[in-house]
Amino acid sequence: MIIRFGVFPAGYVSCPVYGCIDGYIQQGLEQDVVLCLLQLAASPNYGLRSAFTRGSIRGYIYLEATMNPSLVNLLKRIPGIQRESRSLRYDGVSQEDWEALLTMTDSEATPVVGEWVLISRGKYKGDLAYVSSLEDWQGVTVLLVPRIVYGNECPQSSKRKRASHRPPPRLFNPFQVPKDVHIQPAKLANEAYNYGSLRMENGLVRQSFDLHSISQGVLHMPAEVFAMFQESKHPEILAAQFPCPLEFKFEENELVLVSPTNTVGRITRLRQHEAEVALLNGEGDVSVPWVNLRKHVVLGDYVEILSGMYQGRKGFVTAALGSTVTVTEFGKDPRLPEPRTAEVDSPFCHRARTLD
Repeated sequence: MIIRFGVFPAGYVSCPVYGCIDGYIQQGLEQDVVLCLLQLAASPNYGLRSAFTRGSIRGYIYLEATMNPSLVNLLKRIPGIQRESRSLRYDGVSQEDWEALLTMTDSEATPVVGEWVLISRGKYKGDLAYVSSLEDWQGVTVLLVPRIVYGNECPQSSKRKRASHRPPPRLFNPFQVPKDVHIQPAKLANEAYNYGSLRMENGLVRQSFDLHSISQGVLHMPAEVFAMFQESKHPEILAAQFPCPLEFKFEENELVLVSPTNTVGRITRLRQHEAEVALLNGEGDVSVPWVNLRKHVVLGDYVEILSGMYQGRKGFVTAALGSTVTVTEFGKDPRLPEPRTAEVDSPFCHRARTLD
């Protein structure tokens, strides 16, 4: 461990992401790097007092050492340590941070399999993910909608803009990868592929994060992300409980349709992952997940579209097929003599209080 009053300064060596597209090994090998280093640097010539890693902090190892040429050259030869060009990445830890480093507590987050979490760091910061498994190094493996580019889709304006470009979330499609790019998807089984260092499953990416990189308490999910997870048809996702899409608007005492039977019911209570519905056919109360809940709208209802490209439009329901309703707007603007129509999924509309 780091000795607070030791004569050796402390520093950390960054060792993230090897085995990715550029050939580095994956995160999670920090303990292997420490073990290898302690075995090879046993001689006093290397000036290494101690080396360790925090299980909850992925991508770093901590050293108590003099960063002399012998040790630096040894570190360059150990697999798993990232190097920029021929240099080695390491930074010092100030003496006042030594005690904090040794006494820091691990994250109090205790996610469970099946929970939805928010990624709080890195490329996927702000994205929602489904916890698929817990790892013994105080991390989680999740499924989330990937943010990747195929071929040369990055902006070409400048190197800085390309580096900061954040691809939009979209399901992975192996058939959209250009044939002339170096990285090609390799099919594993069913709908699983390896794409560089990434494992894709039913269009989603399986990735690991430490507990400091996620936050819990997800109450809502953007409808666009909700739809992409549903579209993936991943077996784990099909069995998952979803938080209510942010754009859905249901109220207690509202009439709804319960799919796939299209049974009419009335909402008695709203919960995080479902709604309690009293069925009007006399079959009692049921808990209905959001994915199986639809608005009960009939021809002639006056509604407002709550989200999507038609957000804000108000009109009359002129057609309904399954969960899709057609909203027709009879505009008062003389420049728009023809009525405008829009087809939307019923949860995205809500009965308007008054006619405009």
